[in-house]
Amino acid sequence: EKKLSAAAQAAMARASGQPSPLPRSPYTTPRRKIKSIFYRIVYGSIISGNPTQQSDKARSIFRRSLIACLLLIYVPLMGVGYVLVNYASSNNDASDQGAMQSIQLNNLVQQSFSHGSFFFGHTSHEVFIPKKSIWKSSRNPVQEKLLNDEEIDVEEEKERCERYGVGYKLSRRRRLFLGALLAEESMEVLQAIGTEAYNIFHTVSYIENNATHNWKYGLQAGYLLKLQQLFGPNTKVSVDYYVNASNSTTTEDSSLRNNSLQREGNTLRWKMNGMTKNDVAIVADADATFSRDFLRALQICDFPELRPGQTCDQSMVSGVTFAYEGSPMCPAGEGKREVYPSAVLGECVDRIGGDASVSRRPAEHEWRDDMHVDRKEGYGTYQNHSLLEKEGMIGSTTADSNYPLWSATDIRLSNAGKVYTSSAGSAIGYHFRNFVMSWNEIHIREADSDLAVGADCAIGKGSGIRSSFSRRTGYSMPVHYLNQDVRMARHRQWRSIVKKGKNDVNV
Repeated sequence: EKKLSAAAQAAMARASGQPSPLPRSPYTTPRRKIKSIFYRIVYGSIISGNPTQQSDKARSIFRRSLIACLLLIYVPLMGVGYVLVNYASSNNDASDQGAMQSIQLNNLVQQSFSHGSFFFGHTSHEVFIPKKSIWKSSRNPVQEKLLNDEEIDVEEEKERCERYGVGYKLSRRRRLFLGALLAEESMEVLQAIGTEAYNIFHTVSYIENNATHNWKYGLQAGYLLKLQQLFGPNTKVSVDYYVNASNSTTTEDSSLRNNSLQREGNTLRWKMNGMTKNDVAIVADADATFSRDFLRALQICDFPELRPGQTCDQSMVSGVTFAYEGSPMCPAGEGKREVYPSAVLGECVDRIGGDASVSRRPAEHEWRDDMHVDRKEGYGTYQNHSLLEKEGMIGSTTADSNYPLWSATDIRLSNAGKVYTSSAGSAIGYHFRNFVMSWNEIHIREADSDLAVGADCAIGKGSGIRSSFSRRTGYSMPVHYLNQDVRMARHRQWRSIVKKGKNDVNV
């Protein structure tokens, strides 16, 4: 039977004398009831019972009060959610370390020794970097051209090798592994180092020490994430952590001891990352580096100290560095030259070299002047090998001798091997001294003439000499500061730091 409409039913009811059915209320369904109640709340009819009788002012006050109540509920809920998310991220695995707000040492791979423990973080190839944390450089065409040098051009490589007085022999590049200690270095200096070595190193190993600071690059995820991107996507960058077993960490002497001990973490990291006896270990301070041109030379040129079959006596390459004081426009004294970093072939590196066919072992060490860990007398200190000779390790000829392996501290402190410069006599590396972000970060020493020169250079007086990049030639210019905007920005920053600090200290 066809269903009649509501109007037809009402007409039939009137014709038959029956009362008309009541019209269906539009608010009989639950959804419509809720909608009606919400409408009445918003427009104030619950207060007055009739929205048309409610004043505009009263409705406005009521709506604001309602919004405030909703915010009081919403904001705490969001805060609880934020805490839960960050708590979960702090317990995630390696892929989520990039989002960590703190380094949980107990969750890291640990190796312990009598002097302390090393905790190994994750390399830049193992972490997830959020989109908002991706670092973008602002390089100019000159810098891009210099950094785009991965392809081997034989003629160009021959010219490069000739600049350093060595021949060209290899058909492929050696792998380079860097080891350094992190303390209070600014992101400014680390970016300069990273740009110079962009996509060159296989591994960059940094070790932080709890004795001198508060895990600057561990606790502050923003610093760590940027640092892990500075050396390019081809390089594995890691920051590992050293906790000294001794509580004596307040004096300068104990700090130097810690530095010597914590460098062992570099060799441990190199081994973890697959370093072999054919690779090259480079040890430097965190504010110093070989030039890009010399790093490429170390990869492909025929340095006698890097040939296979080393005795590990004088098997080290060092370089003369050019020092800058606070700004790339301020050389640290006219003609100032320093000797480091240093490079050693993997077959001579502790934990990397030595095998069943070679009776080579790590050198024995002892405290020297209660400050440095050095080789024992007779085991190579100041070229004294008397105990090695008694033990039959040193033969009648160099070819018959097997000298001890080098620790990272040995490489850093030794003056063995050859010190290289370019054919023009120019430096082949850089030391960025006091590239700090505030005057309080400077460690002032008595009669620090270099700092005085840098301070005078900043304010344009005295003996300060401003270095002009436009007049310099050759291969001794830091790539990072070939960008004039970057160079001048740092110089202005250094000038501001000096002006604020000179009132406190006479330099």
